[in-house]
Amino acid sequence: MIQGELSTEESEIYDFMGFNFLFKNKGVKTISKLTVVFYVFDENGEPPFGMKNHIVLNINCNIEPNEIIEDCISLDEFIFSFESSGYVIDYLYISQILYDDGAVWTDSFGVFATY
Repeated sequence: MIQGELSTEESEIYDFMGFNFLFKNKGVKTISKLTVVFYVFDENGEPPFGMKNHIVLNINCNIEPNEIIEDCISLDEFIFSFESSGYVIDYLYISQILYDDGAVWTDSFGVFATY
């Protein structure tokens, strides 16, 4: 399970925008890396000017079975100019999970794990 939202509040993690997320490992193996994919739109449903719309984040982690993590990741590398209007996330999904035993689960198009 993954949930996420964008944040533009003042933070030590980012200068312009961050991705706050919550993830629960519902599996029986420990996760060592997640690939999270989502799209960003402005208040009119358009890709925001000065920002990459399709975002792919590789998150190194250590998430035990049934563990829930909450974190924030900077999106500053995806922003070319910034307007602090309302941005929203759409089509948020996990495209890949790497387990600590080397096994890999993939869902390249978000068919199975879209929230």
